[in-house]
Amino acid sequence: MNPTATTTTSSYSSFRTDLYKDVNTLIEERNQIKIGYTVLERETSALKQQVANFEKMEQQRQRAEEDKRKVAPA
Repeated sequence: MNPTATTTTSSYSSFRTDLYKDVNTLIEERNQIKIGYTVLERETSALKQQVANFEKMEQQRQRAEEDKRKVAPA
């Protein structure tokens, strides 16, 4: 058998193996990014809800203060 052909086949096989490893690594990294993005979306949603709740409570507090001023004798 031609030694150059064996070397070429071996190099190609090694290249393919490395390429598959690289592809698998990229797929794993992509999946981790997707998971991280999902977590960030949830956290963002939770923070938006907390802000909305805070704003609602603040409005209620301000209304209560205004009502006290209206009722309190001058």
